Amino acid sequence: MVEVLGAYSRMSSDLGRVGSLLARSAVTSPSRDVSAGQKQVRLSHANQLVLVESYRDGATLVALARQFGIHKRTAAEILARHGVPRRGGRVALDLDEIAHRYEGGESLAQLGKQFGVDAETIRTAMIRAGIPTRPRRGR
Repeated sequence: MVEVLGAYSRMSSDLGRVGSLLARSAVTSPSRDVSAGQKQVRLSHANQLVLVESYRDGATLVALARQFGIHKRTAAEILARHGVPRRGGRVALDLDEIAHRYEGGESLAQLGKQFGVDAETIRTAMIRAGIPTRPRRGR
């Protein structure tokens, strides 16, 4: 009877070691991998208020996203949480200035950065206004 108890008593110490190994591995392994080129940024309440006020003062979602290092969808969600209505999505652009600078050699991408919108927004506005655009590269 002593031999049987001795074999089983050793098993409980092995289980204890296995349990501690499992506990350690659970603590050190991440629940999800965010290192695949994407970093998670959480804005403090104070920064969220700055974002809201900047938007109310006329800043675009794209500009705010760049300023705070977040995705524009995240900026939109912050505005929604603070009860801020979104603007109509249309951006007032000075098409005369855009046409003049585009004819002077600036690219759609450069103009987009200057006006705080995507290059495709500039291109679409120019086409709607009848302003000729250069052929795209590779087409």
